[in-house]
Amino acid sequence: MGAINIKSRILRAFFALVLVLSFSLIMAVPAHADVIITQASGGGAISADTTAGAWTDLGPISINETAVDEIAANQNGVTLILSIPAGFEFNNGQVPSISGLAGDITALGVTISSSNITVTFTTDALADITDNITIGAGPTIQVRPTAGTPLSSGNIARHATSNSTIAGIDGNTNFGTLTEVAGAITTLTIIQQPTDTLVNVAIAPAITVRATDQFSNNVTGQNIAVVLQAGTGALSGTSPRVTNASGIATFNDLQIDTAGPGKVLRFSFGGVTVDSNPFNITVAGITVNPTAGLITTEDGGTATFTIVLTSQPTNDVTIGLASSDLTEGTISADNVTFTDLNWDTPQDIIVTGVDDPELDGNIAYTIITAPAVSVDGNYNNLNASDVSVTNMDNEFQSVPPVEGVTDVSSIVTSAGLFTQEATVTSGDNNVQLTIDQGTTGLTAIGQPLSQLMILTLNFPPDPPENSSVIGLTYDFRPDGATFDQPVTITFTYNPNNIPPGVNEEDLSLAFYDDINGEWVVLQNIVVDPLTHTITGQTNHFTPFMVIAFTEPASFSVSELILSPVEIYIGETTTVSVTVTNTGDLSGTYSVALKIDDVVMETQQVTLNGHDSRTVDFSLSLNTAGTYNIGIGLLSGVLTVMEPTPTAAPTQTQEPAQTQTPAPPSTPEVVPSPPATLAPATPAQTAAPTPSPTVESGANWGMIGGIIGGVIVLAVVLGFWITHRRD
Repeated sequence: MGAINIKSRILRAFFALVLVLSFSLIMAVPAHADVIITQASGGGAISADTTAGAWTDLGPISINETAVDEIAANQNGVTLILSIPAGFEFNNGQVPSISGLAGDITALGVTISSSNITVTFTTDALADITDNITIGAGPTIQVRPTAGTPLSSGNIARHATSNSTIAGIDGNTNFGTLTEVAGAITTLTIIQQPTDTLVNVAIAPAITVRATDQFSNNVTGQNIAVVLQAGTGALSGTSPRVTNASGIATFNDLQIDTAGPGKVLRFSFGGVTVDSNPFNITVAGITVNPTAGLITTEDGGTATFTIVLTSQPTNDVTIGLASSDLTEGTISADNVTFTDLNWDTPQDIIVTGVDDPELDGNIAYTIITAPAVSVDGNYNNLNASDVSVTNMDNEFQSVPPVEGVTDVSSIVTSAGLFTQEATVTSGDNNVQLTIDQGTTGLTAIGQPLSQLMILTLNFPPDPPENSSVIGLTYDFRPDGATFDQPVTITFTYNPNNIPPGVNEEDLSLAFYDDINGEWVVLQNIVVDPLTHTITGQTNHFTPFMVIAFTEPASFSVSELILSPVEIYIGETTTVSVTVTNTGDLSGTYSVALKIDDVVMETQQVTLNGHDSRTVDFSLSLNTAGTYNIGIGLLSGVLTVMEPTPTAAPTQTQEPAQTQTPAPPSTPEVVPSPPATLAPATPAQTAAPTPSPTVESGANWGMIGGIIGGVIVLAVVLGFWITHRRD
């Protein structure tokens, strides 16, 4: 019995040992985990300018096992395909490097197309070593955008046709993010132009400038600078300004310290610039025009003057008006009010003469302008000029003419129709105005004309750039008068006042546009150099002057012609070009004929402003060949041939024959593509997918075999002990 108990104890101990070993083997199975992905770096700000151009190098992509079975065993020629996001492409001309051929990975290769990177690999049956696959350590993975707009963004991702088993990698795995950003600034656009404002007052509304690249994408985070490009004064305010997410730079505090018209701001980034529209900087003021020379008559003749503000007020501005002598003249309104909407629209004040029975002669009186009343401190108490008027006495037998002023009330109907031709001459007899019978003329407020005036302006607006005023500037009154058909104005000028180099026929007649603050050249004028007169037509009254434009001579060359373009040795071809002086002043230009960029002959041509002339060269060459003929930036090709053909064509066949054996057998020396570039064969792709037990990370077949073997050994040993006992 003692021996039996001992054997029984030994048997129980053995079974316990077997159970402990089995449990230990089960516990020793590594826990399932996901591989660690190192995403490609460097793709976060790919410039749109690289479209179809430079490639961007990405940092390598790594797949790292943290447990030996995350890249499953028994995979034969399977693929992991990485797809590039929409809007980008891989550089298929540079195959990225791949490493990781060690441990459980027994075969590893990579191929690339513009849209995919295909990794092909094979693993052994053990899955007992942690592996790492690195793509693009060098040579790198290279990418670029395929279009400049819209800007693209997305992730490098696993393609759905991949058939490899790697723990944690699926269609949502991010192997690297690619983001396209706007390129360099190529265009600046002023969205909100500067507006007229006062001296040392911020230009409002704020000026805004948009920066865009060559594809019209908004460029953010760039500094846009501003300077005063045209006009006098100093510009102050914050500059540069940074473009926001919409590519907009906002300038809300720009000021100019000097009044004047035609200010221009230039905005820039690097070599890209844009200029603003011209605008005016003014001092708060009230303009009365004219302030003297008005004539009324005791017959009820009227005169008109205007009042307007020089800048936009912040509140209403009211100006009181009164006649100094109501027995001589009355006014159409006792005050005028300007708002922030009508401040720049002149308001007409009509002065009407008052009759009396006395023979008192011509009486002078004044229209008094009171100090302005406004909440706007720039205008409150600002006092405009008074207006001087003369009321003509109708008790005189005759009224002596007033220089430059003509009373037309007797030949103008209440509807403004001229019943006969009217002629008005300036006081110096240099300007004449002619209004045809049947013309209807009205004041700016629609009243019939009663007086016509031609007055000289002592301080006229500056003439256009690169021009000179010939003589005086004359103002036709009443200002703003209009006619239903053109009236004729004729200026007599002194030819001695014309700048040297200006053709007399090129003189211009210009009128002043009050609304836009600029001189405008009158079209269809007639210049008579014999009488030294210039005549034009207009439908409205405003200042006029004679202008000579003085842009310096500037020459352009066009229409290069070779006739003929093929000649024999000893023959002559004619080379001709058209030379044009695009300036206003006369000048001389040297026309150089070049053969293969070597100057061979020159001709001097003198042209008046805006004139053109054809210049001809005769050319003969003694050597056969093809020559580049150039004048200025223009060029043409001249072919010079031998005078008689030879038998050379039969000889030219010999070189062709000698060249026949020359080329080596090129196809024989072209190396075959590396084996790593070949895609997996269909047989490899169709390899059986590893079973779910392999994906779990435990080799259950091996473990089951061990446990079964231990149990069988235990049964046999127990059977042997039992029979020994018996």
